[in-house]
Amino acid sequence: MVSPSGRTVRRKTPEPAAVRPAEQLDPIDRFLVTLARTGNPSVACHASTMTRRQINSMRQKDAAFEVAFQDALDEAADRLEAEAWRRALEGVEQPVVKSGKAVVDPATGETITVRRYSDVLLMLLLRGSKPGKFASRQAAAGRDDRVQVIKEIATDDDPPRRGTRPEQ
Repeated sequence: MVSPSGRTVRRKTPEPAAVRPAEQLDPIDRFLVTLARTGNPSVACHASTMTRRQINSMRQKDAAFEVAFQDALDEAADRLEAEAWRRALEGVEQPVVKSGKAVVDPATGETITVRRYSDVLLMLLLRGSKPGKFASRQAAAGRDDRVQVIKEIATDDDPPRRGTRPEQ
């Protein structure tokens, strides 16, 4: 495949900067590496100095580039999924806070932390892995009750965020 500058372009997502620093990659390879790392075409365009129009044109005209583009997006999605699994199963260390300040262990002087796990991520991963077993009741029943969904959203019991005022 040939780039707008006339150079031959790789047909698969290039290896990340472990092989060469990103600054040494040609713009197309830099775009694909950044897309695979971030999943965001706009960020990848900025990193590569290519425009969205150039990228979209290449995707339409060159099937090999389109495959590399989709492979990069798949790699980014896999990174997100791996992070969701990690947060759901291994948790994340968070500082214990009291009165807006981190609690410090008087013996060591270190901030006290607690490991928090994401039950929401765990449930989403289970639903994705085994939808027949872990689907929500509505999905399992095959209902498409939009009114019920709107009612559930309207009765959202999440506490208001600090610094926000209720609408008047």
